[in-house]
Amino acid sequence: MLSYIEKHQGYEFTKSESFYCGDAAGRPATANSKKDHSADDLKFASNIKVKFHTPESLFLGQPMTGVQSKLVFTLKQPETKSKEAVNQVLETAGCVIKNGKPGDELLLTKDRPLEVIIFVGSPGSGKSTFWKTYFSSYERVNNDTLKTPPKCLKACSEFLAQKKSVVIDNTNSTKHTRRSYLQLCSELDVPARCIFFTADKKVCMHNNFMRKVNTFRKHLSGSVPAIALHIFFKNLEVPTKEEGFEAVIEVQFVLKFENDQDRECYEQMQM
Repeated sequence: MLSYIEKHQGYEFTKSESFYCGDAAGRPATANSKKDHSADDLKFASNIKVKFHTPESLFLGQPMTGVQSKLVFTLKQPETKSKEAVNQVLETAGCVIKNGKPGDELLLTKDRPLEVIIFVGSPGSGKSTFWKTYFSSYERVNNDTLKTPPKCLKACSEFLAQKKSVVIDNTNSTKHTRRSYLQLCSELDVPARCIFFTADKKVCMHNNFMRKVNTFRKHLSGSVPAIALHIFFKNLEVPTKEEGFEAVIEVQFVLKFENDQDRECYEQMQM
């Protein structure tokens, strides 16, 4: 709302002299009052970086009991024991290989023999960005464009017949979903690797939301209903080599921004 006013009305305000007042402050229930229905007013003030008041504090001079003095958006970053070369490279793409070590960059070389790479990860976990950064020379098979699993499997088979390596850029949360591709690879004697994106649900939910509201970066995929993420994490069967993979590589999400506006938008509280 504020951005719209500033853009279309030519209005500017001084943050240090401004405040926002609202009763949705995320306050817990007390002996004399019910809990607030949300914290959206407090989050809005935090997002536009102005002082916040509840109606009681502004009009009655009462203390803001139960209101967090400062909201800060944080996402837990993966722990890396050391800054190996491979992790330094991957961090430029917003991810690291779990337990990465020197030489692991060979896992991502584009000069590999014909192969299929099956991504496993929630919407918003960084799969498409990873494909674009490291495997754009591979054909990308994706449900968003082909719409059905049988069409994805057929496209994979056709690309392999043309001697083109393939990335299956879908969530692939279950062994059953992955099995059809692994059977195809076995029949054609083509190796298959799995890249498992381990971002937790909180991170994926926020990334998915950013696809709708963050206009300061280019998104490779559109947002999906939250139920799609809940279903992924409910049904997830962690991939293993025993399924028939040549290797399973775990990739952890890290924050990477394209510009200052991208960071500012990303670090805002969801409302």
